[in-house]
Order: sequence, then structure tokens, then C-alpha cells
Amino acid sequence: MRVRIHPSFCIYLLCITVLSSLSDALAMLLALAVHEICHYMAAKLIGERFSSPELTPFGGVMRYAHGSTSSKGLKGVFLHAAGPMGNYAFLLAAGTPIIQDQFPAELLRSTILSNSSMLLINLLPALPLDGGQIVFCLGYYLFPIAKLTAVLTALGVITGTLGMLISIYGLMCHQTLNCSLFIVSLYLMIIAVQSRSHLLCENICVVAQEKLEDTARIQQIRSYQAASDTPLLDLLPLLKQKTAVRVFFIKENRQYELTDMQLCRALLATPSATLLEAYLLSSQYKEKKSAIP
Repeated sequence: MRVRIHPSFCIYLLCITVLSSLSDALAMLLALAVHEICHYMAAKLIGERFSSPELTPFGGVMRYAHGSTSSKGLKGVFLHAAGPMGNYAFLLAAGTPIIQDQFPAELLRSTILSNSSMLLINLLPALPLDGGQIVFCLGYYLFPIAKLTAVLTALGVITGTLGMLISIYGLMCHQTLNCSLFIVSLYLMIIAVQSRSHLLCENICVVAQEKLEDTARIQQIRSYQAASDTPLLDLLPLLKQKTAVRVFFIKENRQYELTDMQLCRALLATPSATLLEAYLLSSQYKEKKSAIP
């Protein structure tokens, strides 16, 4: 398994080292290690398989291949709660004489602060934090996926915005910029939107099925034009809309049209298909349907 490191993580680590101390940087790395090792152990216990984890300023992000999805329900809660609970367990252990004797006082103080911060931040109910993932795992069975991911994404953007405002307020009023908070908040704002796209892609079947079953949507048509080789996965966000969707593309000076229902059927049949391949699949489906007496 290959671990990827996001560039913002390097900037984040460098800022802590330069603006704070090497001890604080080591403490943050230790807290992150505890957090991610617990996630990894939980994933192994429930048989979770993911393509590659990515290190970010607020922890690791697990990515799944297109068409594959993470566990939901209690298994999903266990997986995403394992990291914060690992940080909590370390905080409990930090109060024991064995840990206090082994760690230098300054490093222990920084490590307690880092584990506390990682625990509290990751439990916020916003994407892509563990708290948001826990809410998603529970709400998966109760709410439409498109609406649920939209709310959790909005909370992620709001959380990131508030964090940035707090850090800017500290700079303006106290001439002190909390660089760590600023970087984490900025990254959270950006990655929250990307996390929604990843969740939609991981749950293609559910999103498509919800669209097919949504007979009460507003009867308004929105048209879009795309290239014939556009992957259907890139059009997935269109299916979350409460309006009917038409997608057009031009091939050999001829215009073709696909409805949202045809897109959904193509996604369910072949998620990796392009727009042109989806049209061909739709044509074959019509031919088979018309051939039935």
C-alpha cells in the first residue's frame, strides 16, 4: 500500500517547525501516527480495502477506487471513530507515571495538545473529517445520498471558514497568526467539496437508483453539452439535481442526446463508460426492449 503526502501537509509541518518548535512538530507527527495506525487496524479488522491513504494537515484521507465503497452502518462508524478514539486513549495513557517518566516534559505537553486538537477537530460533523464520515455512515440508510453529502459538505466549508476567520482575527487583534489553524481551515474548505465528489463516485449505484426512483422531482429540464469521450463519472454531480437533465454531444457532425434516466442506467451497467459508450448502451437497451413481444 502506497501512502501519498499532500503538499499542504509538508507546508503545515514546516510552519510548525519554523514558527513554533521542533518539539511541536514531532508531537503532531506522533498524534497523527496514533490516529492513522488506529484507522488502519480498524480497517484490517473489518476487511476494508482502499486504494491509498493520503496524509493531510488534519489527518489521513482514505481513497477508494471508482465503483468501490467503504462500509456503512456500525462497521463504518467503527472504522472512522477508531482514529479519534486512538487519540483519546493516548491522552488517558499520558496521565500514567510510565509515560510521564519516559517523555520529556515539553514534548509530553505538546503531544497532549496535538492529540487533543486532532481528537476534537476530527469529531466535528463535517466532511471530510471523521465526524462527518460517521454521520454519513449513519445517515446513509435514512436520507438521500445527494442531500446528505450536500449538507455535510456545506458544514465542512463553514467549519473551514470559521477557522480562517478566527486565525485572521487573532492576527488583527493580537498580532499573532495561528498558522496551523489557518492552513488546516483553508485545506478543509477546499477538500470538503472534493470529498463530496469522491463519496458520490463511491456510491454510484445508490445515486443512480435514487435518481431513477425520484418521480416527484420538479419538471424542469436543464441541458448540458459535453465531449463524446467525457467519462460518465464526471457527469455524476448533475444527477443530484432536482431537475430533469439532458446531455448533448456531437460526433461526426451529428448531435446525440442522453437523458438522466439513460445516464443512470449506463452508470449502473458500466460505471467506467464514456458519454458515447453510454449512448450506444442506451441504443442497445431500446432495441432489446422493442424486440420483446
